Amino acid sequence: FLITASLTTLSMWWLKTIGWLSFEPPADYMLVIGYAMVSAMIIAVVHELLFRGMLMGMCLRALNPVMAIICISLAYATVLSILPSDNMQLTKPEQADAGFRMLAKIIKHLFTPEKFTFGFITAFTFGLVLAYARYRTASLWFPVGLHFVMAFILRGLQPIITAEKQRPPMAKLLIGTDGMSGILPLCLMLAAALLVHISIQVLSSKHESGA
Repeated sequence: FLITASLTTLSMWWLKTIGWLSFEPPADYMLVIGYAMVSAMIIAVVHELLFRGMLMGMCLRALNPVMAIICISLAYATVLSILPSDNMQLTKPEQADAGFRMLAKIIKHLFTPEKFTFGFITAFTFGLVLAYARYRTASLWFPVGLHFVMAFILRGLQPIITAEKQRPPMAKLLIGTDGMSGILPLCLMLAAALLVHISIQVLSSKHESGA
């Protein structure tokens, strides 16, 4: 909880301080918090049970741990990348070919340099962190906790954050157009990976000394 909460909160605070983001207080705090908590818990539990639970368990039986972690992280990043974003809309969605047109837009969006270079790689890195935590602890508790807090903060901030229009060109490189596909989110994932590794090492050493 502390790892993902501290990294995400600090990055949002920094972006607000330099004027790239603004916050608008919601009309009902409890509604926003409740929605964020429920949706984050569903996302964390379902994703971890499916990817780091069932699918990774199958991969570990067929592959060595390193290849299993890489394969499941690639699958996770691919699924996240092909999901349509909230601002991806179709004209005449009632037509029979709407699904094909949406698929074409998703593929076109996926292969843009910004989406692939930072969006896919950031999701892949996050998948590596979660899979590594699952493997080292032989449990889903650590990855569920990491995933829950990350999703909770992002879901909770989504309704109250507004990206400032007057931003320097480098902002697109640092945080992308969606705030989650630039260099800064990727650096956060790398920092999370380092902190997760250190935490597991400390917990392992304490467990061994106690034994």
